[in-house]
Amino acid sequence: MKESNDLSQHIRRLNEIVERLEKRVQHIESYLKLKGREFSLESSEAAKLPSQKTSVPQAIEEEKENLEFQIGQFWLGRIGVFTLTLGLMFLYTLISNGGHPFAATALGYFFVIILGVLAHYLKKDYVFFPLHLIGGAMALTIFVTLKLHYLTDVPILKNEILTLILIYLFIAANLVISVRLSSIPLIMLNIVMGIITAFIANHSVFIFAVLLATAIFSVYLRVKLRSKTGFLFLMLLTYFSHLLWLINCPMVTGEFKLVLTNPENLYFLVGYLFAFALGNILRPDKDAEDHLTILSSFVNSGVGFVLLSVITFFHQAENLVLFHLLISMAFLGLASVFWMTEKSRYSTFFYSIAAYLALTITIVAHFKIPDAFIWLCWQSLLVVTTALWFRSKIIVLANFFIFLIILLAFLILAGEISLVSISFGLVAILSARVMNWQKQRLMLRTEFMRNAYLVVAFFVFPWTLYHSVPQGYVAISWIVLALGYYSLSVILKIPKYRWMALSTLLLTALYVILLGIFKLAPEYRVLSLLGLGLVLLVISLLYTRFRAKSSKEE
Repeated sequence: MKESNDLSQHIRRLNEIVERLEKRVQHIESYLKLKGREFSLESSEAAKLPSQKTSVPQAIEEEKENLEFQIGQFWLGRIGVFTLTLGLMFLYTLISNGGHPFAATALGYFFVIILGVLAHYLKKDYVFFPLHLIGGAMALTIFVTLKLHYLTDVPILKNEILTLILIYLFIAANLVISVRLSSIPLIMLNIVMGIITAFIANHSVFIFAVLLATAIFSVYLRVKLRSKTGFLFLMLLTYFSHLLWLINCPMVTGEFKLVLTNPENLYFLVGYLFAFALGNILRPDKDAEDHLTILSSFVNSGVGFVLLSVITFFHQAENLVLFHLLISMAFLGLASVFWMTEKSRYSTFFYSIAAYLALTITIVAHFKIPDAFIWLCWQSLLVVTTALWFRSKIIVLANFFIFLIILLAFLILAGEISLVSISFGLVAILSARVMNWQKQRLMLRTEFMRNAYLVVAFFVFPWTLYHSVPQGYVAISWIVLALGYYSLSVILKIPKYRWMALSTLLLTALYVILLGIFKLAPEYRVLSLLGLGLVLLVISLLYTRFRAKSSKEE
């Protein structure tokens, strides 16, 4: 009896669950307007597994039908609203040019109200069409207000500042409506109209201010609305608009030239750069860098750097070095922030490359050739150090080849080798040391890069000493170099430096025997031979003693 009661309770609970599920399904169907459609397991399975005779034609027909409805429902509506709005604008212009500007303005705002009311009544039965109408109403509002002062021979509103205030109040209201509707296209439409208005007003600082406001708004768009495409669009729009100003907007003025006035545009450009970088830094989805995030960082760092360099060259030529140094620090700071906040690989890479390029321009612009090559080689040490921190194998590898190119360029263009060129050897030693110290950050499985730097140092030091010290002291300087390598091997406990010391001593022996005997003065010849012989004997004895001690311990 007890078991039958338990069974009946279970059945009752199952019935309640089924009833609740049916109510939820009915609610979903009513919300999606799916009433009247029958559904069964057999029909669903049949839809999933059609017969081979009808599956391919049926799929083609469904695809055609979907395409047809896409065009008919969405694109025809968009084109229709665009055409209607364009027609209303031409009608307004026709009436206004006919000597009735006040009537045209009143009629224009009346059309705006009509479009708004129509969108309001259609929103219950249609989803997308009202948005198209709202977009048309917004565009018509800005156009009619713009014509109060601009693009007309007889302005109704004489005060330009008041006209601009009205226009941007309308744009602000439109943006609020667009955000509430969660419509990215409407947001983009209003921002584009705001930038066009700024260009029509034709005040450079005002254009920069509008573009900076656009860049700041893009942060809200990226962080709060999570629109990656909208964020990237605003970035491209902002930089493109600034570029248009820089080349004198040739499609309007009919003249392509660089605008060399308003040097303050450089500071606004820096503002765009930091605003767009902040958008990616504060983005909520930091788990991984998707392709749009990577592309936006590439555009911001690449386009921003190019525009900053061009504008600095033409507007701030006398401060080129200082500005590029500051630009380099700014980009390196952004790269560091991306790395510290999310361990970003791509954004960190793009911003750090821009920083290195800016620093290169700083060095080349400030120092003359060949002195610039010395500073570039020290920059190489900075690059490899930061690249190891960023764990960028690509930068480390590329930096090594760039270092070799700088070294070869120095040897070709320097004309005369002096002790200053010993910097290349020091940088090579220090780079190898830093890489050995931080090898776990890159998870290097081979020692190729470190050995390559040590090989460079092995050749650079003797070559520099050969051309820098008097000929009689070349062998002595090489012996001192070998002793320095031995000291490093003892301090750092790295066998590679012992091999470098042995190789340097053998090179010294070859130099003294083959060249020193014939070219050196008698006193230097004796000094070189005696000094080299004593050093070789002492080192040989030390090797013998060390080997004997090791054998006893075994």
